[in-house]
Amino acid sequence: MKDDAEKRILFVFIISLLIVSALNSSIIIHSAIKSSSENILTGEHSTVGRVGLRIMSPCEIYLLEGWNFISICSNETNANISNIFNKTDYRYIMEWNPSTQEFLIYSPRAETNPFDEINLSRSYFIYSFGSQILSTTGDEFSSMKIPLLEGWNTPAYPYVFATDIEKYLETPEMSGKYRYLMKWNESAQEFLIYSPRAETNPFEKIFKGQGQFVNMYSATNLFYNKTYLK
Repeated sequence: MKDDAEKRILFVFIISLLIVSALNSSIIIHSAIKSSSENILTGEHSTVGRVGLRIMSPCEIYLLEGWNFISICSNETNANISNIFNKTDYRYIMEWNPSTQEFLIYSPRAETNPFDEINLSRSYFIYSFGSQILSTTGDEFSSMKIPLLEGWNTPAYPYVFATDIEKYLETPEMSGKYRYLMKWNESAQEFLIYSPRAETNPFEKIFKGQGQFVNMYSATNLFYNKTYLK
């Protein structure tokens, strides 16, 4: 290149700042890169750019505006609602009571509430203000046993991978003892119903973060074998 061109093009790149912050198992890396362009002849000023990188937690649940039916997919050490939903904009959280067959309703605006902790073996309805991400911390669940009563139950689906629901419904403990399994369609705001007697069903899989209603003919235990379900 010509000498005058070499003088006009001289770039020195300086990495000025690297911040690593971990929030609720989400690691957000902000890397500020300062690009300094110095011209020997003219002394032109530098420019500053910023690059962002987000590494997601294994248990991130996507909430749509309206009602969502969810399972917490990480083994939280602090299951208090104020901890799990501390960055979530919501109006209500509803927990199903299988003994009384009715919902208990939690509101952050209420003076008193019927519950203030999440039972990690249950699914929950949450009314979300707008679309947002619920990111939780904690280790992944291992194999799990959840007691079910006669009637409707809301067992959690605790894993961060999808699986065929028949793998845990058609076990010796469950086969012939359940009538329906329902998942919630957040877009349509209505239930989808799976029946073992139906010729066709609207779904065959359950995914990370989804909740479920199961109607039982009789009490039993729902066993999740993590290795088998993967």
